[in-house]
Amino acid sequence: PTREEILQSMLSCKVVTFQIFEYARHFLSCCQLLLNATYYFQGAGVLCIEHDSEAVVVRADHFVIPYLDFVDRCTNNEKITRQAKAIRQEFGDKMLFASIDGDEPFSGMILKLRAFQKFLSMCHQHVHRVALLQQVLQRRLPQDNTNKESELLAELKRMADDVNKEFGQ
Repeated sequence: PTREEILQSMLSCKVVTFQIFEYARHFLSCCQLLLNATYYFQGAGVLCIEHDSEAVVVRADHFVIPYLDFVDRCTNNEKITRQAKAIRQEFGDKMLFASIDGDEPFSGMILKLRAFQKFLSMCHQHVHRVALLQQVLQRRLPQDNTNKESELLAELKRMADDVNKEFGQ
């Protein structure tokens, strides 16, 4: 099939979901360029693309690994076991909130950090008993060889410093 046929077959669905927003953005660009489709946001941030008078919802959503498979993979990996012990040593018996997100503006990390800050300010009993571990997968752009920190990453570090100052580490 041609690339236009592949895109048209995807647009025959009611919802098209991608692993990360960047993939969805590329899909929208391709549809706009190759099929002259238009995309827009509906209420509550729902992203839609319209082609041949039909609207298709476009989503970015993370996949889920079945829990037992995940536990099996983790417990049988020496490197993961060592890293887990090091994290547990660093944070003691604190409850950990952990997340891995891509370095992109729509990943929701700013909102997550704000929510964590609000959680700590509203639920004082959890201050010093919880920690947020955020792993950021940095983008590598072919034209950028400078290892320069993104604006998003700089803002996240600033916000994390503010939270740590306000509530202690």
